[in-house]
Amino acid sequence: MGAKEYGIFLPIGNGGWMVSTTAPHPEASYAWNRRAAVYAEEIGLDFVMSMAKWRGFGGSTDHWGRSLESMTLMSALAEATSRVKIWASMHANVHNPAIAAKMLTTLQDISGGRAGMNIVNGAYAAEFEQYGEWDPELSHADRYVMTELWTEAVTRLWSQDSVTMHTPYFNLDDCESRPHPAVRPTIISAGRSEDARAFQAKYADGAFLASDTMEEMRGLSRDVHERAAANGRVCKTYSMERNQFS
Repeated sequence: MGAKEYGIFLPIGNGGWMVSTTAPHPEASYAWNRRAAVYAEEIGLDFVMSMAKWRGFGGSTDHWGRSLESMTLMSALAEATSRVKIWASMHANVHNPAIAAKMLTTLQDISGGRAGMNIVNGAYAAEFEQYGEWDPELSHADRYVMTELWTEAVTRLWSQDSVTMHTPYFNLDDCESRPHPAVRPTIISAGRSEDARAFQAKYADGAFLASDTMEEMRGLSRDVHERAAANGRVCKTYSMERNQFS
């Protein structure tokens, strides 16, 4: 077991961490997020991460109905901090891999090597239907096939001078993305499904897991560790309920 790491999900959407009518209701503002990130660094936390959210859930509090964009926010927070790791979220079903590779390389440069990418592939269809980026024909398993190819493309663009890939989801033709990051950005992925855990074990440096019981969390964490080891890799696991690293 490695050293424990702790961090926070930033309040990038209004309402922050809790769906509540009585809890404090932070707005989706840079001021709130900067305050949280700077405080996280001051008290010794290891990372701050922001989700990518394009539509909220309505209701009396309009939870997450107002949100900032993850990469832009984290670039600013990289300047506002000096030690804490800076992890932004990118949607594989929205962002072209060449665009994502360039954006993360830039964030890595700004942050002095603290950048990370939380890879997501869409779960809330209404977020993407509103601007025509949701394919209802893609199954859950198909989305992870797409995400694997997308991640392969991004990581190759971080290290190779030219990348050509033709897939059902995107095409790269003699695609260049220079400069390459001096240190590869950390790759993070959240999810506990069979497909998610297989992806984490194959590509991610860290896996965010959720569970209903501590026993279930131990089982999910053990499974990711064992799958990663079988791939000759190491993947850290984080509990989202306890922000605990195992």
